[in-house]
Amino acid sequence: MHWDKILIFSILNFLIGVNINGQGLTIQSGTHLVLNGNAALVVNDGSFINNGAFNSGMGTVYMIGTVPTASTKIGGSSSLSFNDLVIDKTSNGVQLEADLTFFPANTLQMLSGNLDLNGKDIFLFSGATILSESETNRIMGDSGRIVTTTNLNGPTNVNPGNIGLSLSSTDNLGTFTIERIHGVQTINGSQSNQRYYKIKYFNTGLTVDYTLQYFNAELNGINEAYLDSWKYDTNWKQRTANALDTMTNIVTVNGASEQDTLWALSTGQLRLSPKVLLSGAYDTGGLMKDDLRTFGVIPTTEPFTALGFNLVNCSCDSTTQSVLSATGNDAIVDWMLVELRLRSNQDSVLQSVAALLQKDGDVVDIDGVSAIKIPNLSADSFYVAVKHRNHLGVISTDIRSLTPIASTYDFSTNISNTKGGNLGIKDLGDGYYALYSGDADMNGQVQNSDGTALVLKLGSAGYMQEDLDMNGQVQNTDLTNEQRPNLGKGVQFNN
Repeated sequence: MHWDKILIFSILNFLIGVNINGQGLTIQSGTHLVLNGNAALVVNDGSFINNGAFNSGMGTVYMIGTVPTASTKIGGSSSLSFNDLVIDKTSNGVQLEADLTFFPANTLQMLSGNLDLNGKDIFLFSGATILSESETNRIMGDSGRIVTTTNLNGPTNVNPGNIGLSLSSTDNLGTFTIERIHGVQTINGSQSNQRYYKIKYFNTGLTVDYTLQYFNAELNGINEAYLDSWKYDTNWKQRTANALDTMTNIVTVNGASEQDTLWALSTGQLRLSPKVLLSGAYDTGGLMKDDLRTFGVIPTTEPFTALGFNLVNCSCDSTTQSVLSATGNDAIVDWMLVELRLRSNQDSVLQSVAALLQKDGDVVDIDGVSAIKIPNLSADSFYVAVKHRNHLGVISTDIRSLTPIASTYDFSTNISNTKGGNLGIKDLGDGYYALYSGDADMNGQVQNSDGTALVLKLGSAGYMQEDLDMNGQVQNTDLTNEQRPNLGKGVQFNN
């Protein structure tokens, strides 16, 4: 369009009170401005202020020019709705001073320049849409919302209002509301990107796949490779993304069933995949026996709280019986406690995490398969310690750099990874190393007192501290094979 060839508007009522000048257009109280047909109203280097009554008809309002954003405003004391509003500033942007409403088939086009919500709201009725939003021409702000209400039955990749949240589901979603909220949330000690979503359904029992779009300009300093999805019901919890595409700037989350939830993108929790073996449960070839699982005595609730372990900011969630029913090399042997310790002081615990030990030595999250998720800490370097309820714990020889991309640390095959060498971990003689058994009283030392406690429990069965070979029973072999040979051994750190 050539701005020097068209500036068409018609006014019903009188021109009195309608000011068109270098500051833009102001519709005074008691004055009506109506665009007839496909008329175009162009505001060049100025503001559009409605204190009277404005009817856009089938027309288009263009906001163009180059003056600073704060000098190009859309606002006024009266309600504002547009058939087609076009933001087309070749430099700077436009700032809202009032809420905007777009009815079905209305559009907000972002051709050039940004639209600063400035704490205001844009309401999109079903069928209204945002067009041409991009990395350089976008709706932005430290606060403010875009709100759309729609009705969908079995949608496939539908993006209501084109606000950046696509939905797929085989369910009838009915009528629901999506809010795209501009601003940041504090999640896991870090800030989210500069937009998040609130979704409110009225139907229940729904399962929905989401695709959340973002712009690089909204990353808010987040390393894009670490981006992950988070949901809020009573608190923020990581909802691990099924896919992250940094080329198209989308995060995909499948199988969500929350009915009234906030969704945000932020740095994912730190992830760690330690590998350890327990000498008491060791079988052969880097594998352990899973007798406690076979006998069904491993609790779904972590044992460390009840046993009085020193837990710091503990992520001490429970698991499920189905996780404990898995077989094969990923079968669960027992619970483990993982600690991240201060890089400048190995005896200072920053975070405790209750985790599960697989038959092949992998220490995994409570789902039984994933890398451990570590909350509350940002990417950094830490000492890694791993403890058990009746074996001596181990600690890494040096600090380990951790990020939201899973990092491994293997105590089972490389003795140089364990502080103290053979003092800290047992050489099994077949190329593998394992935690020393025998610490029945959990004080970090294998002593005569452990044997005394064990003798008092001889003949007991179940999930017992004194069951050092972890076969579900306290027997003389626990004393002779697993406790006495390790007398004098102790942890190589402050327990």
